[in-house]
Amino acid sequence: MSFCIFPDSDDVRLVGGASHCEGELQVKHLNRWREVYIEDFLLLTAAGVCQRLHCGSAISHERKDRSSHSAVKLDADCLQSSSSLSLCVRDEDFSSDRYYSIICSDSVRLLHGSSQCSGSLEVKMNQSWTLVCEEDFDLKDVEVVCRELGCGDPSFLQGTFYGEGFAPVRQMFQCEGHESALMDCPRSSVIQNNCTSFKAVVLSCLEPLRLTGGSEACAGHWS
Repeated sequence: MSFCIFPDSDDVRLVGGASHCEGELQVKHLNRWREVYIEDFLLLTAAGVCQRLHCGSAISHERKDRSSHSAVKLDADCLQSSSSLSLCVRDEDFSSDRYYSIICSDSVRLLHGSSQCSGSLEVKMNQSWTLVCEEDFDLKDVEVVCRELGCGDPSFLQGTFYGEGFAPVRQMFQCEGHESALMDCPRSSVIQNNCTSFKAVVLSCLEPLRLTGGSEACAGHWS
């Protein structure tokens, strides 16, 4: 199942991380990569960046301080939408003493839920996102998804009927519950278009408590 593809994902990047789905947020403005300043930097903003990069769900976001530098001031609401990046710029030469770090999941995401920890499950296979058939998907598999996304314990699992043309893949995940990522679990071969229940996985995990914007892990604001 495919969703909105942002028009200018080449204008946003995360640098300094282990993959293109994590690191410090930068944007390309006037053909030059720039650091950014965002006044209301929230998880929704991070989620918008992850979608622009075609990564999975936003696992974490953090605002960090450092010496003052020139940055591009962006509208946070704009980054959460499919608007062109050029429409997000509010100041091209803003003096900032902070930067923003984002971690997105590489291969799992939840969409259309009430929070980052709930929604329809999609996995990335062969560079495309697809729904997962609810057959054979059990609580141990959900535990791994919740852990991978930085959420709490599983609280809900069900199947929901999907629309025509959006058939999920059927693949048996055989997680033991301790794995750090769903794709680390033993699994069967993918069976295309064989979801006999006609239902895709929808799940929910408990919300994590986070402190962000502080100088250390035990300081900051609830988010």
